[in-house]
Amino acid sequence: MKPSYRNNQIRVGALEKIVEEMGIEGFTVADARQKVKSLRNTYNQQLQKIEKSRKSGMGREDVYAPSLKWFHLMDTFMRKKKEKRSSQSNLVS
Repeated sequence: MKPSYRNNQIRVGALEKIVEEMGIEGFTVADARQKVKSLRNTYNQQLQKIEKSRKSGMGREDVYAPSLKWFHLMDTFMRKKKEKRSSQSNLVS
């Protein structure tokens, strides 16, 4: 995770840039934040459907394939972020 990810000023600045570049009248930073959240949630739901389909024992040709036009584009950059991070125990030995 990039250090700037937790920096709220940088995140708001990025959302402001998105709003500005989209140029949609009445579209606010709050709208952009909600849209990003919605896209992320939908993407994660699609990944869960794919994984559930794979685990069901279906053949390769029967595995769920998202029909969303933007899924594969989003997957190209989100897949890197979805890799599992190693965790550390917080239990005292």
